[in-house]
Amino acid sequence: MKINILLVDDDQALAHEIATQLRPKFEITINSDFEASLAIARTKTPDVILLDYKLGREDGIRWLDSLRDFGHRTPVIIMSGYPDREMAIDFMKRSVAGFLEKPFMIDELEEAILKAVPPPALTDKFEFDRERHCVTICDGQISLTPIEYKILEILVDNSGKTVERKALLQMAMGREAASRNALDTHITNLKRKIPVLESKLKVVYGRGFIFN
Repeated sequence: MKINILLVDDDQALAHEIATQLRPKFEITINSDFEASLAIARTKTPDVILLDYKLGREDGIRWLDSLRDFGHRTPVIIMSGYPDREMAIDFMKRSVAGFLEKPFMIDELEEAILKAVPPPALTDKFEFDRERHCVTICDGQISLTPIEYKILEILVDNSGKTVERKALLQMAMGREAASRNALDTHITNLKRKIPVLESKLKVVYGRGFIFN
């Protein structure tokens, strides 16, 4: 399964050039708008984000802070044609996954992406860090939204038992009236990020889900 990338850069020509070179190996979405790209990052939960430091009148630091304020811990690789010490310190404080100075070679970018995203397909084990509300595989952190983490936590805590769909919605999302597609989308995203769930997490038709 290909790594899913969100590329946020207001230089659309460069963004499309990067995407063209990455697409044979990766799934990639491009967006140049500050708010629209944030919405994509929050709802689509890519595996890694490539973020340009300059976004028109805005900057990548405010974009990253806005993302983190929503509880998202997706790995972020910063790209900049105007690096300086103060910028580097600001991003280091925010624990970014990488920093690339433009122009860069595409193999440098690929290396940074693969370093930022752990290879979940290499193991059938994953661990919860309940204090930080994250999942790790091969000592690498998997980026989950707060709702995705809660769903997985509930299913694992009830291992071997069927968790009713309505109960799962209530416990994870705080409501029963959410659309059927909302929960199914979260489950699909979990299986994409943690491939071993394809065999461990099963649908109990007409009822809910069971984790074995």
